Amino acid sequence: MTANSLSRLLARFAGGLEITMHDGRILKRHVRVNSGAGERAMSAQQVTAKFMASASLAIDETRAARIADAVLDLECTTARELMALLRAD
Repeated sequence: MTANSLSRLLARFAGGLEITMHDGRILKRHVRVNSGAGERAMSAQQVTAKFMASASLAIDETRAARIADAVLDLECTTARELMALLRAD
């Protein structure tokens, strides 16, 4: 991969946010490369923590942890087992 094509690829992972507060202040944040992409690759532990923070908003932490464990061990988890964990109760 050339430096130019890598630069274009990483640009697709860029993101920004601008918030205007009630008092008129403007808060801005731009991230050149989002977490998990390029030089900001995440470890399995970091991916799990990110998943748990999001998933536990919708399902209980025990179930979220079981899903995370199954996904991290996909080589030994059957599709049937994963679907059972993902199925809404």
